[in-house]
Amino acid sequence: MVVLIQYDYITVQSLVANKKNEVYNEQYDEYNSKIMNRTEGLMSNDGLNISEKDGVITLSSAKATTNSNVTTIWYDYNCPFCRRHWIQNLDSYISDIDAGRLTLHMIPVAFLTEYSAAAAMFAYSVVPYGAALFLDVFHSLVWEGLPESQGDDDALVKQKLDEVRRDILVPALTAKGIDPKTVNTTTQEDYDKVKANTKRAAANGVDSVPHVVEG
Repeated sequence: MVVLIQYDYITVQSLVANKKNEVYNEQYDEYNSKIMNRTEGLMSNDGLNISEKDGVITLSSAKATTNSNVTTIWYDYNCPFCRRHWIQNLDSYISDIDAGRLTLHMIPVAFLTEYSAAAAMFAYSVVPYGAALFLDVFHSLVWEGLPESQGDDDALVKQKLDEVRRDILVPALTAKGIDPKTVNTTTQEDYDKVKANTKRAAANGVDSVPHVVEG
């Protein structure tokens, strides 16, 4: 297994703490601009397969073969470098998955704040309802999520997750004929998955995120 990308946690903390860092601000503006210009075509794709086992979310395609590439990404929903990685790469990941060239394993951890675990739990809860809904929720939790400086503010975390439920989860499930009230986004089972991933990360040499492994 070859590690492709690994950002140092201390560097992340330093960049987040120094809001006046010109390089960071330029990057932040660039990524925010890319967010605003995204198309929704890939995000509405329900042709992808999604599953979850032992805390690992897998996106794949029926076109995948034994020769398809496999990429595993450990990430934190409140990590600014993870956010940058997903903004830069998620569309190409999805294109490769859809074409059968890639199977993607996603492992959320809670290294940083309360939002790290809460967002991961929310995302786990929608996996049974298809890749398109998961990706829409993932997009909102990551692209439009809380800055790390607000990740431990209980009121802001609740407000953000309530917005995702209201604006994305409820309309999508209602359209599928599913009562949104039946979906619990804060189960102990999902919390335990996030905590187990975080503990397992250390055993796998993952001490910073995003941690991207091919193979």
